[in-house]
Amino acid sequence: MTRKFAEKSRIQEGNIWVGLCLLLVAVVFSGCAATNPLPMAARAGDTITLAVGSADGMTTNNTTVTFTPNDINIAPSTLPIKNVFNLYPDREATDYWTGIGTGSGWLQFATGGAQHSPWLTVAVIDLPAGLMNGGSGDGIITVATAATYGTEPGYDINGKQIYFTVLPGVGQSHPLQYSVFSSMPGNLHKLEKAHRIVVSANSDDAVTLFGAVELRLQFGADGPGSGPQKKNFYVVPEDLQFKTKSMRQVSWSVQEGNVLLVTFLSPIGALVPTELQFSIIPSNTVAVSSPMPATFPNDPSLISATYYDVDGNVISGPTVGEYVITRQ
Repeated sequence: MTRKFAEKSRIQEGNIWVGLCLLLVAVVFSGCAATNPLPMAARAGDTITLAVGSADGMTTNNTTVTFTPNDINIAPSTLPIKNVFNLYPDREATDYWTGIGTGSGWLQFATGGAQHSPWLTVAVIDLPAGLMNGGSGDGIITVATAATYGTEPGYDINGKQIYFTVLPGVGQSHPLQYSVFSSMPGNLHKLEKAHRIVVSANSDDAVTLFGAVELRLQFGADGPGSGPQKKNFYVVPEDLQFKTKSMRQVSWSVQEGNVLLVTFLSPIGALVPTELQFSIIPSNTVAVSSPMPATFPNDPSLISATYYDVDGNVISGPTVGEYVITRQ
C-alpha cells in the first residue's frame, strides 16, 4: 500500500468512525425522545442528529423540525431534514431481550395490535447557512410529526423542547461516509424504509395462542407472478420475538394464480395475533422520501386465514376482516 493510499484510507476511516460515533452517542445520550441534539452546539451549515423516540412511520415528508431563537427579534427557521432512519439494537444485546420498561426507548410500540420491531428513530439535519441571520446564540428545537408513538408517557417527540446553541462561523455538512475504500459520501437514503405493503392483525388478544397460522393473499395481474421462482418482491416479518418468546418461524411462497402464502409456526404453540405482521416489499420500490413508483403493485386482498393449535387441529382466530392492509 502506498503512503498516499494509506493516508486516504485513514481519512476515510476517520469519516466513517466520526459518523458512526455521531449516531451512537446520539442514541446513548439522547435517550428515547431527544432531550439534547448531538452535538448540542454547532455552526450554521453543520450536520446534527436528533434521537426522536421509537416512531412508527416517520419520514422526511411527514415531519417538520423548527429552531426558535431565544432572541425574539430573530424569526424561527425550519431545519431541513436530510434523512430519517431507524437504528436497531444487536439481537445478542441484553437490551434487545429485556429492554421493556428500562427507559432505553428501543422497545416502545405503536398503539393497537400492530406493534413494531425494537428501533430508535434518528433524524439527520443539515443546519441552513443563514440560521439566526448569520449570527449565533441559543434557542429551542421542536419536532412536529404525524408519525405514531406508543402510549408510554414521555416517548412522543411532539411538543418536546430541545435546547440548542448556534455557534459563530460557517460549518460544513458531514458526508457520513460508511465505505472505507470509496470517496463517495454515504447514501443515507438507502437506510430509509422503502415503500411497502404492510399486513397486520388488528387484534390485541394475548390469550388465544396458536401453533401455526396460514395467510393467503390474492394479488392482481401486477402481483408477484406464479411459481416458486418468481421473486420480484420480498416478505419481511416484523421482528417481535423479543416481546412474545414464541420461537416464531416464518416462511412464504407464491402459489399459482398470484396467491401469496405466508406461514407462521411456533413449535411451542405460543403465537399471538400481534406476531402476524409482515411487509411485502416489491423489488422496484424506493425509499419513502421519494414518490411511490407508478409500477408499484396494487394492494392484495386477504382471502383466507387458517389457525392451528400445537397438535395441528384447526381453531378459531382473527377473521379476515380483522386484518389491516396498508400501503406505506
